[in-house]
Amino acid sequence: MGDVSHGPMLSFAQQRLWFLDRLMPGNPHYNLAFAYRLSGLLDIDALERGLSEIVARHEALRTRFADDGDEPWQVIDPPSPLKLIVEDIRDAAEPPAEAHRLADEESLVPFDLAKGPLLRARLLCLGEADHVLLVTMHHIVGDGWSLNVLQSELSVLYAAFTAGRPSPLPPLEIQYADFAEWQRSWMSGDVLAGQLDYWRERLLGMPEAMELPADRARPPVPSHTPGVVSFEVPADVVERLRELGTERRATLFMVLLAAFDTLLAGYTGGTDIVVGVPVAGRDRAELEGLIGFFVNNLVTRVDCSGDPAFGELVDRVREVTLGALDHQDLPFERLVEELNPARDQGRNPLTQIGFQLLPAGHTGRSLDLAGIEITPLEGHGDAIHFDVELYCWDSPNGLSARLVYAVDLFDQATMERFARHFVHTLTQVRAEVRLSRLSLLTEEERHRQLVQWNDTATSVPAGTVMRLFEAQAARTPHAVAVSFHDDRLTYAELDVRANRLAHRLRSLGVGPEVVVGLCFERGLEVMVAMLAVLKAGGAYLPLDPDHPAARIGFMLRDASCPLVVVQEGLDVDTGTAEVVRFDAVADESWPVDDPSPELSPDNVAYVIYTSGSTGQPKGVEVAHGGLTSLITFQSRTFGVGPRSRVLQVTSVCFDASVSEIWITWISGGELVVAPRQLIGQDLADVLAERAITQVALVPSVLATMPGTALPDLKTILMGGEVCVPAMVNRWAPGRDLFNVFGPTEATVNASVFHSTGEVSEPLPIGRPIANTRIHLLDAWLRPVPVGVPGEVYIGGIGVARSYLRRPGLTAARFVADPFAGDGSRLYRTGDLARYRPDGDLEFLGRLDDQVKLRGFRIELGEVQAVLAEHPAVDQARVAVRESAGGDRRMFAYVVPVDVATDDDAALSEQHVRERQRFFDKAHREGTGAAPPNPTAVERITALRPKRLLEIGCGAGALLRALSPVCEQYVATDFSSSAIDLLRAAPDLAAGNGLTLLMREATDFRGFRDRSFHAVVLDSVARHCPGLSWVDKAVELATNAVEDGGLVIVTDVREHADDGDLAIGQAYFTGLPERLARARHVEVVPGDDGYDVVVTVGATGRLDPERRLPDGLDPARLPDGLANDPLRGRRTELLADELREFARQRLPGHMVPSGFFMLERLPLSPLGKIDTRELPSLEAKPPGRAPSGPAEEAMCALFAEVLEHDTVGPDDGFFDVGGHSLLAVRLINLIRSRLGGEITLGKLFQHPTPAALAGHLTRPSRGGTE
Repeated sequence: MGDVSHGPMLSFAQQRLWFLDRLMPGNPHYNLAFAYRLSGLLDIDALERGLSEIVARHEALRTRFADDGDEPWQVIDPPSPLKLIVEDIRDAAEPPAEAHRLADEESLVPFDLAKGPLLRARLLCLGEADHVLLVTMHHIVGDGWSLNVLQSELSVLYAAFTAGRPSPLPPLEIQYADFAEWQRSWMSGDVLAGQLDYWRERLLGMPEAMELPADRARPPVPSHTPGVVSFEVPADVVERLRELGTERRATLFMVLLAAFDTLLAGYTGGTDIVVGVPVAGRDRAELEGLIGFFVNNLVTRVDCSGDPAFGELVDRVREVTLGALDHQDLPFERLVEELNPARDQGRNPLTQIGFQLLPAGHTGRSLDLAGIEITPLEGHGDAIHFDVELYCWDSPNGLSARLVYAVDLFDQATMERFARHFVHTLTQVRAEVRLSRLSLLTEEERHRQLVQWNDTATSVPAGTVMRLFEAQAARTPHAVAVSFHDDRLTYAELDVRANRLAHRLRSLGVGPEVVVGLCFERGLEVMVAMLAVLKAGGAYLPLDPDHPAARIGFMLRDASCPLVVVQEGLDVDTGTAEVVRFDAVADESWPVDDPSPELSPDNVAYVIYTSGSTGQPKGVEVAHGGLTSLITFQSRTFGVGPRSRVLQVTSVCFDASVSEIWITWISGGELVVAPRQLIGQDLADVLAERAITQVALVPSVLATMPGTALPDLKTILMGGEVCVPAMVNRWAPGRDLFNVFGPTEATVNASVFHSTGEVSEPLPIGRPIANTRIHLLDAWLRPVPVGVPGEVYIGGIGVARSYLRRPGLTAARFVADPFAGDGSRLYRTGDLARYRPDGDLEFLGRLDDQVKLRGFRIELGEVQAVLAEHPAVDQARVAVRESAGGDRRMFAYVVPVDVATDDDAALSEQHVRERQRFFDKAHREGTGAAPPNPTAVERITALRPKRLLEIGCGAGALLRALSPVCEQYVATDFSSSAIDLLRAAPDLAAGNGLTLLMREATDFRGFRDRSFHAVVLDSVARHCPGLSWVDKAVELATNAVEDGGLVIVTDVREHADDGDLAIGQAYFTGLPERLARARHVEVVPGDDGYDVVVTVGATGRLDPERRLPDGLDPARLPDGLANDPLRGRRTELLADELREFARQRLPGHMVPSGFFMLERLPLSPLGKIDTRELPSLEAKPPGRAPSGPAEEAMCALFAEVLEHDTVGPDDGFFDVGGHSLLAVRLINLIRSRLGGEITLGKLFQHPTPAALAGHLTRPSRGGTE
């Protein structure tokens, strides 16, 4: 309990507040205050005497807190009169307003816990019979109950003193310090253990925080400023709740808490609901009239899972509440200390939401001064320590309630809505009604969100986009329809060429519902072929010739493509699909009129494959009706017309290209096909040179562009990523900037937001486009309130038909619209969004493992599934990591199969050869010498052997020390330089019993068994590629030594770096169990490791009952007794192999930027993979050091751009996390820092720092980059 000689110890609750005061000295956050307007003739002396008497009665109000730098204690001062500060404000311009200002000011004046006093009172005089009483105390000496005690006693004392009577209050039996001492002594031993056991079990695995959707980010340090919403619950509703409670043997508190938990589950989307419930902590009669800090916070954790009926949920709440009350004596502070949750100064530990049903008869005050009318000063309250606190109490009209909230997080309107939804929940609950049937919204809100905000019905032109194109071609036949570099086609030319190919395709059986593959590089040909397939009545499937052949083959088989139109010159394996070579000249014999097939809006127009979580992409069938509706809406909204020049920058394999192409062609504009995926200066150059008026870009691509004027660029479409304010404010002035949102399954675009001015927060994704409905729903398909995250469900004409040949997945993602009776469907996107108060949608992220990187939609599960197919992979996890600079990249975390690979022998050989080259160089340069090993010198000198074998003789230190005492000395080393130097050494005469051999440690050719008195393995073990090599060398050495001789192994390491072999001592102490001739083992500790002396004999095993230390199984000795020096090389090889494995099966944008090899994937306490604990993208093993200043400077620039701590000179830019956007940044840095003129293409040719530095420093041969 600590030293109490100074004074009484603090209670647990006091100790926490004392600590918080030390953490933030001088803060007013734990001030408790009340402010009352007193109307009537006030006896100020009696009021002051009453307050002084209360201070004298209650030691807590005379307590301050001292400490010795470690432990605090209570200092209880003797009674002294309290000074009531009286301040006359009658001369203020507006005395009531001044009183409010001073009341707020007073409540924020901090206390000094060491100096005290911790209670103060102030009286403001607004008039002769008009006063405001301000009383403030620190929470460490009182609580809410204490304020009521103070007011009640003040009422009694004021009445007595104004009547000239003495205090009628009886003396107090105990003081707060007595309680604190008792609590400390009682809450220990078995009592403490029992309480802790209950709460540990009850709260195991609880959520780290209960986060209500906030209007603002949580500040690092809260202001504790409260906001208040007051509301009422009608009497008839309350009566019904009481009846429900009676039926379930529950109190009104339990029913209200169940309803509150229901609302919290709806707002948070969770089912594990944690709410703090304050209890008075005064379960003994003698404590009821005491001023002090007794209140305790109970943690109620309620399971709302399984869609229970509300009556069942009340039962659960009842059980939780009774259990908590049975274990309420454990102070909350002690529970926090025990559970030790992650601490965050910005939030309360364990519970962030509070609920309390105040006692019957609660009016908010208990002060009653004879002859004085008392009214609370409105708007004056204490600081808030939870995010949200809900208080309810009985009132004549039912229940009165006060919702107190942190203004740091929430707007008043948000909390008013929350209060309204609580009342709405109370009006709906019935014992038999399941939670899923309780609406979160009022009828008015439901109508606004489901109907008004989805009122998008718009007429759609008859026919398909091809008919709209043909009409445009008839209007402007000579206008340029599409251009690529210097080639162009007019509308008439494009129409004719497409018609000819369409007739050819129709002759091959193409028509409605026939999917035709298109495999082309960028250019005019693919545009002709796409239009031709549609004109023939078919649906096109775009294929990227750069994609892996296996992926192309899968898509062709999955889509059952009978034909593939292939660009002349491309070699593509199409499997069983017939290849139709695109040949404009050969097609000239076909008719030029429009084929005009019979098509309905429901016929499929195109199939685009998107990433699939199962490991295979999935084909999305998009119908003509949705395409026509989309294109007409976009053309009109984005202002596309005959003067428009739209840049077609997106690959035709992605659905954004659909919008680029068709809004241009139905509007008479020119589609400018970009030569490749453009970024940075190259993009800006094309936009300027081609006078582009409209472009659609991913924000991260737009961010790479320099601040070029681009006067022709009038419209920018952004999508696929969050549009940050800086980007919008840079590019929006003078232009139309649209933020578009929509998945492939909703025909490209489902919502749009038009930015018209400067913004200070990320752009919303706007409202539904024409003929589109968007609903934000929870897991039970209930519309969520404004501000609350919900999954985005899209309905309307743009919803795709299905996933090709995936009926199960189609049924799961394309669901019946519960709000429409016409059989229409909704597409379940997996995206999270929330409504802003004005109805605009704000994108929040994903529900699943799907991500968008640089505009590409990627299912992490697909990447994981592909990696898991590799035979060397045991587990694989893929995660996106964001650097400090905001760059997002995808990394793979792999647990390899724990078996030796076929490459281990080669790796071992490589390991040995590298060590050999290292020592060859060291000996040539004279850096290989070391003093002789003292253990070997001492033991062998004592043995005085005639014949000695030294393996690993190196520079000859041991040889020179021991050869004089030996008749025959054989020295070997795997370094030819070492042997050559020894042979040339003048002090080592050839012959004279000395034999020098170049050979490896396990090469004992020519040595007979038992032919040496001693064998020394000198600094050999640490350089072996694995324990099996040491096994072999030691066994051969013992065989080569006669009985009574020694095998000495020197310089063994237990901890090693840089690929050295580390061996635990147990390996050697266990040798007698494994080697028949190893009779005794001695381990001799050294400075950096240890030496081993093995005595060799013929006695075999020492004791049949002998066991290894710690019970090790000899059959498993290698496990855990040594590291794996080859692991680093094996990891590098596997990473390279996996990268290539992925490249052969996935598009380039789906190949992880880097690979991490782990022994195991980190798990959360609940046993799930904890992605937060996966290594950060900055983690990277070191490689060789840069050689020279040019490499050093280039490595530094690579590291800066990639946001790694270091980058090695041989690290490929794209292999360690680089991508095209970072490449632009690198090139710009090289130009500005190093002054080198270099193009982006050179980085692809020279992707490592060493190669790029070499290229820059290589003398020019007269050309330019």
